[in-house]
Amino acid sequence: MVRHYTMTVLFSCFLMITGFAQQIEVSGTVLDDQATPLLGVSVQVKGTDKGAITDFDGNYTIEVPQGGTLVFSYVGFETQNLTANGPTLNVTMT
Repeated sequence: MVRHYTMTVLFSCFLMITGFAQQIEVSGTVLDDQATPLLGVSVQVKGTDKGAITDFDGNYTIEVPQGGTLVFSYVGFETQNLTANGPTLNVTMT
């Protein structure tokens, strides 16, 4: 009984560690259609309260689950939902 319990606890810990390992750091630059960097674009992980805002040069960095969706929104531009599949995601807002 104790051995079964120990194996269950170890397996649960393995699953928790694996879950945390799937977070990736994504960064990129957000530009308008004239290739001008956009300051203050909201970058949010869809379905969460985790977000970031672009800096003066249009750059952002955010942690997101591998394959998660990032929502880019800015007043006067179309909101974009993009999948985070790698460490770099550059966006052009229209």
